[in-house]
Amino acid sequence: MVTSDPVSRFVSERAARSDRRKRLRSTTFSEAVDLAVRMFQSMGWTFLRVSAAPAFFCLVGIAFVTGFILPNLGTTSHVGNWLAQVGELGETILLAVVVAGPLYLIGTSSISILVTHMVSDHLLGNVPDERAAKRTLSLNLGRVLGLSFREMLLSLSGVLAATALLVVSAAVNQFAPSNDFVTGITGLCAVIAYCVGGIVFLYVRATHALAPAVLILEGASMKEAARRSRELSKEITFELAGQFFLVAIFSAIAVGGWAAIVQFFGLDQMVKQVAESLPIPNLWVGAFDIAPAYIVLWFVLPYWSAAVTLAYYDRRIRKEGFDIDALAGDVWRADQVGRFQL
Repeated sequence: MVTSDPVSRFVSERAARSDRRKRLRSTTFSEAVDLAVRMFQSMGWTFLRVSAAPAFFCLVGIAFVTGFILPNLGTTSHVGNWLAQVGELGETILLAVVVAGPLYLIGTSSISILVTHMVSDHLLGNVPDERAAKRTLSLNLGRVLGLSFREMLLSLSGVLAATALLVVSAAVNQFAPSNDFVTGITGLCAVIAYCVGGIVFLYVRATHALAPAVLILEGASMKEAARRSRELSKEITFELAGQFFLVAIFSAIAVGGWAAIVQFFGLDQMVKQVAESLPIPNLWVGAFDIAPAYIVLWFVLPYWSAAVTLAYYDRRIRKEGFDIDALAGDVWRADQVGRFQL
């Protein structure tokens, strides 16, 4: 017969897991975000340790866009040749998508997989296993990266459409310079399209925010993960969009505030003076310049992944009674263990 120790151990573990699920079930989404903050406080060092290298990939992608892509968007080497200018613009945008996009998405996808795995372990009553999270990363990085690239193109579709309208406006001005009315209308439509594109970006990021968690935890395909994310986030779309917006605003304020402090106290000049006495001074100056952006990414990305994973479990509990299904799974696993403890 089954010994009492394994039975009592199972009962206590099941009670602990049930209590954790009940606490999560009773929370609202805003309280779940607060839980993400507390979880980051308790597991933050683990999150930061596994996110250090992926956050650097994100930083390189952003630095490529801000240092090379954006300056080239406003300049041209084909003055007077409208068709060549359009081709040059297309090449610049393609370069951003092909080079900067994968670098950034490799970083965000890696952080999403690692943090999602460990947060899921914690919520299900298991001890978060960093090595198991890294195995999950090796198995799912390609799929999550493909999903992220798909979501990036979808979320930027409005911005790309607005850019196309600007090209049309430039073409009208080139071939019909006297028709100021048509040129002005086309340019106005492009400005409106950029505003709409920003709304589309937030909407897609909100409705598809749970897709990586679905893909990782349920083993769904990219298309199925996007569909499941839209279903699960239907009642919290505005909350997710608001959280994404607040995270973006916080990041901008943190980086901008640090830049203002550096400018006010002249810290950049101090760093340059110190760097001149060190080997490769430009390296140290560059590291000082990009350090604030890296620190913000290093903290914000794992926090966002933790909050999204909590939102995923919150929606599954509220919409699908996930705690009941999980409890049934515990009973089934205990039955299988009991068969071999005779």
